[in-house]
Amino acid sequence: MFIEGLKESHISDYKLQNKIEKGSFAIPFKAIHIGSNRICAIKRIDKSCLIASSDNPQQYDAQEVEVICREIRISKKADHPLIVHFYEAFEDADYLYIVMEFIEGENMLNYVNSNGKLTEDQARYFFKQLISCVEYLHNQLHVTHRDLKAENIIVDVHNNIRLIDFGLSTDFGGGNDQKSNLMMNTVCGSPAYAAPELIQGNEYSNSVDIWSCGVVLYSMVYASLPFYDENMTKL
Repeated sequence: MFIEGLKESHISDYKLQNKIEKGSFAIPFKAIHIGSNRICAIKRIDKSCLIASSDNPQQYDAQEVEVICREIRISKKADHPLIVHFYEAFEDADYLYIVMEFIEGENMLNYVNSNGKLTEDQARYFFKQLISCVEYLHNQLHVTHRDLKAENIIVDVHNNIRLIDFGLSTDFGGGNDQKSNLMMNTVCGSPAYAAPELIQGNEYSNSVDIWSCGVVLYSMVYASLPFYDENMTKL
């Protein structure tokens, strides 16, 4: 149950501290597990936003539900020191909750905005860590992140990156048809970081993550994006 008061709020065994950022149907909170005093992050997802039709409030959109289930599934099996750790997921009548490790630090976008252009040594250090995460996702988990961007990379207090947010990720592999396993066609992600074939709605492979890594590297060294325009067609 979600109980909200003036001084403190509780979700099950967790005491909420504050919202980490604003959201629409998914809002992340900083929280403390009451039994262990462990600090964590809780993403609260409003179930009403998953309803398929207002005519039937009991029927959820199967595709939206699968997206959330996939995010939980991928987060749960990810076991890499530079990828955010999953703790648990649960629900009540109104919300779904995903409990993750809380990472003290700031995202790469804010880090670059605060510190200016990174030196090549700094950028290489962070980029090697990012490639380590992507190699693990692609080769061991058979997962494509599909939303690699500066905002989804946290620079922690130990000056290491931590990759977060698997909300748009998908897993592939495990079948006999190699092409159907490796090729995707869902348009998603952040346009300024997304590979051309993804934006154009063409089939694409996990190589779209490599393109996004290149954009992240550029943004670290130049403190700007290589491709950006308010007009999507021009972009």
